[in-house]
Amino acid sequence: MNAADALQGARVLVTGGHGFIGRPLSMRLGKAGAQVVALSRTPHPDSEYFRSEAVDLCDEAAVNALFSRFRPDIVLHLASYVVGKRTEEVVLSTFHNNLTSTVHLLLAAQRTGCRRVVLTGSLSRRSV
Repeated sequence: MNAADALQGARVLVTGGHGFIGRPLSMRLGKAGAQVVALSRTPHPDSEYFRSEAVDLCDEAAVNALFSRFRPDIVLHLASYVVGKRTEEVVLSTFHNNLTSTVHLLLAAQRTGCRRVVLTGSLSRRSV
């Protein structure tokens, strides 16, 4: 069985689904036969390969409602709170937003029987 066969008919939620990586990923998953919801903080039009939804992942009730409606088999969590500054003043808000959204996703996935959650992240090293 190849990866495309495994995705046929799977319900896949892609957070950050309209981002630099999320949009092409959502399209490929849809082309492979998955039922895809691409999630974003702001509204976007649907694609022929996926449905778009605007949900604030820091809103626990909104996340629970989405999971109750869509009941994803797989969650690919690419979304994160990003600020262009690299200063101490953004550390707590970034930490709060990213941790809160991830915890809401994990709890909703567990409650609805989601089979797999893939968490992604990136690091940047500041040159001195």
